[in-house]
Amino acid sequence: MIDAFQAVENVSETPERTFEIDPRALFAALKAERAGGPEMIGYWHSHPSGDPRPSATDAAMAQADGKLWLIVAAGGMALWRPVEQDVFGWSDGDPRAHSGGTRIGFHRVPLVTDDIRDLLPHTKSDVEMVPLLAEAGYPAVAPYLDDLLGWTHDPNWPIAGPMAEWLATLGAPMLEPLRRVLHGEDGDAKVNCLWGVARYLAPEVRAGLVGDLRALAERPSEKDRLEEADACARELLAEWRVTG
Repeated sequence: MIDAFQAVENVSETPERTFEIDPRALFAALKAERAGGPEMIGYWHSHPSGDPRPSATDAAMAQADGKLWLIVAAGGMALWRPVEQDVFGWSDGDPRAHSGGTRIGFHRVPLVTDDIRDLLPHTKSDVEMVPLLAEAGYPAVAPYLDDLLGWTHDPNWPIAGPMAEWLATLGAPMLEPLRRVLHGEDGDAKVNCLWGVARYLAPEVRAGLVGDLRALAERPSEKDRLEEADACARELLAEWRVTG
Protein backbone atom coordinates (compact mmCIF):
# COMPACT_ATOMS: atom_id res chain seq x y z
CA MET A 1 0.00 0.00 0.00
CA ILE A 2 1.23 3.50 -0.85
CA ASP A 3 0.63 5.62 2.24
CA ALA A 4 2.52 8.77 1.31
CA PHE A 5 4.84 10.32 -1.24
CA GLN A 6 7.50 12.98 -1.25
CA ALA A 7 8.17 15.41 -4.08
CA VAL A 8 11.86 16.07 -4.71
CA GLU A 9 13.87 18.12 -7.17
CA ASN A 10 14.65 16.79 -10.64
CA VAL A 11 18.39 17.42 -10.98
CA SER A 12 18.71 16.06 -14.53
CA GLU A 13 20.62 18.22 -17.00
CA THR A 14 17.67 17.79 -19.39
CA PRO A 15 14.63 17.91 -17.05
CA GLU A 16 12.25 18.47 -19.96
CA ARG A 17 13.09 14.96 -21.27
CA THR A 18 14.54 12.92 -18.38
CA PHE A 19 14.54 12.82 -14.61
CA GLU A 20 17.14 12.24 -11.94
CA ILE A 21 16.18 12.17 -8.29
CA ASP A 22 18.12 14.55 -6.08
CA PRO A 23 20.60 12.14 -4.41
CA ARG A 24 20.47 14.10 -1.15
CA ALA A 25 16.73 13.45 -0.85
CA LEU A 26 17.21 9.81 -1.81
CA PHE A 27 19.94 9.22 0.79
CA ALA A 28 17.85 11.00 3.44
CA ALA A 29 14.87 8.71 2.75
CA LEU A 30 17.05 5.60 2.92
CA LYS A 31 18.65 6.79 6.15
CA ALA A 32 15.24 7.41 7.69
CA GLU A 33 14.10 3.94 6.63
CA ARG A 34 17.12 2.29 8.27
CA ALA A 35 16.34 4.22 11.43
CA GLY A 36 12.87 2.68 11.60
CA GLY A 37 11.01 5.22 9.50
CA PRO A 38 8.68 4.61 6.53
CA GLU A 39 9.79 2.03 3.99
CA MET A 40 10.70 3.51 0.64
CA ILE A 41 8.95 1.16 -1.79
CA GLY A 42 9.77 2.97 -5.02
CA TYR A 43 9.93 6.09 -7.13
CA TRP A 44 7.46 8.12 -9.13
CA HIS A 45 7.69 10.52 -12.04
CA SER A 46 5.41 12.03 -14.68
CA HIS A 47 5.24 11.62 -18.44
CA PRO A 48 4.27 14.83 -20.28
CA SER A 49 3.45 12.63 -23.31
CA GLY A 50 0.35 11.39 -21.49
CA ASP A 51 1.39 7.73 -21.73
CA PRO A 52 1.99 5.99 -18.37
CA ARG A 53 4.09 3.20 -19.91
CA PRO A 54 7.86 3.09 -19.21
CA SER A 55 9.90 4.71 -21.95
CA ALA A 56 13.20 3.55 -23.45
CA THR A 57 14.90 6.15 -21.25
CA ASP A 58 13.20 4.68 -18.17
CA ALA A 59 14.49 1.22 -19.10
CA ALA A 60 18.02 2.59 -19.53
CA MET A 61 17.91 4.18 -16.06
CA ALA A 62 16.11 1.47 -14.10
CA GLN A 63 17.63 -1.27 -11.98
CA ALA A 64 16.07 -4.57 -11.00
CA ASP A 65 16.30 -3.68 -7.31
CA GLY A 66 12.77 -4.64 -6.32
CA LYS A 67 11.58 -1.04 -6.14
CA LEU A 68 8.34 0.06 -7.79
CA TRP A 69 8.04 2.72 -10.47
CA LEU A 70 4.86 4.78 -10.48
CA ILE A 71 4.34 6.73 -13.69
CA VAL A 72 1.79 9.55 -13.64
CA ALA A 73 0.42 10.88 -16.93
CA ALA A 74 -2.64 12.53 -18.41
CA GLY A 75 -3.78 9.06 -19.49
CA GLY A 76 -3.83 7.82 -15.89
CA MET A 77 -1.29 6.19 -13.58
CA ALA A 78 0.45 2.84 -13.87
CA LEU A 79 2.68 0.94 -11.46
CA TRP A 80 5.65 -1.10 -12.68
CA ARG A 81 8.47 -3.21 -11.30
CA PRO A 82 11.78 -3.28 -13.24
CA VAL A 83 12.91 -6.85 -13.91
CA GLU A 84 15.93 -8.36 -15.60
CA GLN A 85 15.04 -10.17 -18.82
CA ASP A 86 17.06 -12.44 -21.07
CA VAL A 87 17.72 -11.11 -24.56
CA PHE A 88 16.73 -13.40 -27.42
CA GLY A 89 17.43 -13.01 -31.11
CA TRP A 90 17.28 -14.78 -34.44
CA SER A 91 19.77 -17.38 -35.58
CA ASP A 92 20.00 -19.99 -38.34
CA GLY A 93 19.38 -22.86 -35.97
CA ASP A 94 16.95 -21.41 -33.45
CA PRO A 95 14.66 -18.41 -34.02
CA ARG A 96 14.62 -17.79 -30.27
CA ALA A 97 18.33 -18.16 -29.55
CA HIS A 98 19.50 -16.67 -26.27
CA SER A 99 22.14 -14.03 -26.93
CA GLY A 100 23.63 -14.44 -23.46
CA GLY A 101 22.74 -10.88 -22.51
CA THR A 102 20.06 -9.31 -20.35
CA ARG A 103 18.11 -6.08 -20.35
CA ILE A 104 15.71 -4.27 -18.07
CA GLY A 105 12.02 -4.78 -18.74
CA PHE A 106 8.98 -3.78 -16.70
CA HIS A 107 6.31 -5.97 -15.14
CA ARG A 108 2.91 -4.33 -14.57
CA VAL A 109 1.79 -4.25 -10.95
CA PRO A 110 -1.96 -3.79 -10.31
CA LEU A 111 -2.75 -0.32 -8.99
CA VAL A 112 -6.22 0.21 -7.56
CA THR A 113 -7.36 3.84 -7.41
CA ASP A 114 -10.64 5.70 -7.82
CA ASP A 115 -9.86 6.26 -11.53
CA ILE A 116 -10.87 3.40 -13.85
CA ARG A 117 -8.17 4.52 -16.31
CA ASP A 118 -5.53 3.21 -13.93
CA LEU A 119 -6.82 -0.32 -14.59
CA LEU A 120 -6.62 -0.15 -18.38
CA PRO A 121 -4.06 -2.49 -19.97
CA HIS A 122 -0.88 -1.01 -21.39
CA THR A 123 0.85 -4.17 -22.60
CA LYS A 124 -0.23 -7.54 -24.01
CA SER A 125 0.89 -9.17 -20.75
CA ASP A 126 -1.36 -7.11 -18.43
CA VAL A 127 -3.52 -10.13 -17.58
CA GLU A 128 -3.72 -9.04 -13.93
CA MET A 129 -5.85 -6.06 -14.97
CA VAL A 130 -8.74 -8.19 -16.25
CA PRO A 131 -10.15 -9.35 -12.87
CA LEU A 132 -9.78 -5.80 -11.53
CA LEU A 133 -11.74 -4.44 -14.51
CA ALA A 134 -14.33 -7.16 -13.96
CA GLU A 135 -14.65 -6.12 -10.33
CA ALA A 136 -15.15 -2.48 -11.38
CA GLY A 137 -17.83 -3.76 -13.76
CA TYR A 138 -20.29 -2.10 -16.07
CA PRO A 139 -21.09 0.83 -16.44
CA ALA A 140 -17.70 1.93 -15.04
CA VAL A 141 -15.92 0.38 -18.02
CA ALA A 142 -18.45 1.65 -20.59
CA PRO A 143 -16.27 4.45 -22.06
CA TYR A 144 -13.42 2.01 -22.71
CA LEU A 145 -15.14 -0.99 -24.30
CA ASP A 146 -13.70 -0.32 -27.77
CA ASP A 147 -10.18 -0.10 -26.35
CA LEU A 148 -10.66 -3.24 -24.25
CA LEU A 149 -12.01 -5.14 -27.24
CA GLY A 150 -8.83 -4.19 -29.09
CA TRP A 151 -6.83 -6.37 -26.69
CA THR A 152 -8.60 -9.46 -28.09
CA HIS A 153 -7.49 -8.92 -31.70
CA ASP A 154 -4.40 -11.11 -31.43
CA PRO A 155 -5.08 -14.53 -29.84
CA ASN A 156 -1.34 -14.99 -29.25
CA TRP A 157 -1.30 -12.21 -26.66
CA PRO A 158 -1.56 -13.49 -23.05
CA ILE A 159 -4.29 -10.97 -22.29
CA ALA A 160 -6.47 -11.84 -25.30
CA GLY A 161 -8.19 -14.95 -23.93
CA PRO A 162 -9.03 -13.65 -20.43
CA MET A 163 -10.17 -10.30 -21.85
CA ALA A 164 -12.42 -11.91 -24.46
CA GLU A 165 -13.93 -14.29 -21.90
CA TRP A 166 -14.81 -11.42 -19.56
CA LEU A 167 -16.12 -9.09 -22.27
CA ALA A 168 -18.51 -11.79 -23.45
CA THR A 169 -20.10 -11.83 -19.98
CA LEU A 170 -21.05 -8.13 -20.33
CA GLY A 171 -23.75 -9.08 -22.83
CA ALA A 172 -25.72 -6.36 -24.61
CA PRO A 173 -23.23 -3.51 -23.97
CA MET A 174 -20.78 -5.36 -26.26
CA LEU A 175 -23.07 -5.23 -29.30
CA GLU A 176 -22.10 -1.75 -30.49
CA PRO A 177 -18.32 -2.23 -29.97
CA LEU A 178 -18.55 -5.51 -31.89
CA ARG A 179 -20.54 -3.86 -34.68
CA ARG A 180 -17.88 -1.18 -35.04
CA VAL A 181 -15.29 -3.90 -35.58
CA LEU A 182 -17.52 -5.80 -38.02
CA HIS A 183 -18.11 -2.65 -40.07
CA GLY A 184 -14.42 -1.73 -40.05
CA GLU A 185 -11.64 -2.73 -42.44
CA ASP A 186 -9.60 -5.12 -40.29
CA GLY A 187 -10.62 -8.62 -41.36
CA ASP A 188 -8.33 -10.29 -38.85
CA ALA A 189 -9.85 -8.30 -35.99
CA LYS A 190 -13.32 -9.36 -37.17
CA VAL A 191 -12.37 -13.04 -37.03
CA ASN A 192 -10.87 -12.79 -33.56
CA CYS A 193 -13.77 -10.76 -32.16
CA LEU A 194 -16.30 -13.18 -33.60
CA TRP A 195 -14.58 -16.32 -32.33
CA GLY A 196 -13.33 -14.80 -29.07
CA VAL A 197 -16.30 -12.70 -27.92
CA ALA A 198 -19.42 -12.88 -30.11
CA ARG A 199 -19.45 -16.68 -30.14
CA TYR A 200 -19.88 -16.78 -26.35
CA LEU A 201 -22.59 -14.15 -25.99
CA ALA A 202 -25.88 -15.35 -24.53
CA PRO A 203 -28.38 -16.41 -27.25
CA GLU A 204 -30.71 -13.50 -26.54
CA VAL A 205 -27.80 -11.07 -26.95
CA ARG A 206 -26.04 -12.52 -30.00
CA ALA A 207 -29.34 -12.37 -31.89
CA GLY A 208 -28.62 -8.66 -32.16
CA LEU A 209 -25.61 -9.42 -34.37
CA VAL A 210 -27.36 -11.70 -36.86
CA GLY A 211 -27.94 -8.92 -39.41
CA ASP A 212 -24.30 -7.84 -39.21
CA LEU A 213 -23.07 -11.41 -39.66
CA ARG A 214 -25.35 -11.91 -42.67
CA ALA A 215 -23.99 -8.76 -44.28
CA LEU A 216 -20.41 -9.92 -43.66
CA ALA A 217 -21.16 -13.40 -45.00
CA GLU A 218 -22.96 -12.19 -48.12
CA ARG A 219 -21.12 -8.97 -48.99
CA PRO A 220 -17.51 -9.32 -47.73
CA SER A 221 -14.75 -6.96 -48.77
CA GLU A 222 -11.56 -8.21 -50.35
CA LYS A 223 -9.82 -7.93 -46.96
CA ASP A 224 -12.64 -9.91 -45.36
CA ARG A 225 -12.18 -12.70 -47.90
CA LEU A 226 -8.42 -12.65 -47.46
CA GLU A 227 -8.75 -13.15 -43.68
CA GLU A 228 -11.76 -15.50 -44.14
CA ALA A 229 -13.95 -13.26 -42.00
CA ASP A 230 -16.92 -14.07 -44.26
CA ALA A 231 -16.39 -17.78 -43.72
CA CYS A 232 -16.24 -17.19 -39.97
CA ALA A 233 -19.56 -15.32 -40.14
CA ARG A 234 -21.18 -18.19 -42.05
CA GLU A 235 -19.86 -20.71 -39.53
CA LEU A 236 -21.30 -18.74 -36.62
CA LEU A 237 -24.67 -18.35 -38.33
CA ALA A 238 -24.74 -22.11 -38.85
CA GLU A 239 -23.64 -22.75 -35.28
CA TRP A 240 -26.39 -20.43 -34.05
CA ARG A 241 -28.81 -22.25 -36.38
CA VAL A 242 -29.82 -19.07 -38.16
CA THR A 243 -31.63 -19.80 -41.42
CA GLY A 244 -33.21 -17.73 -44.16
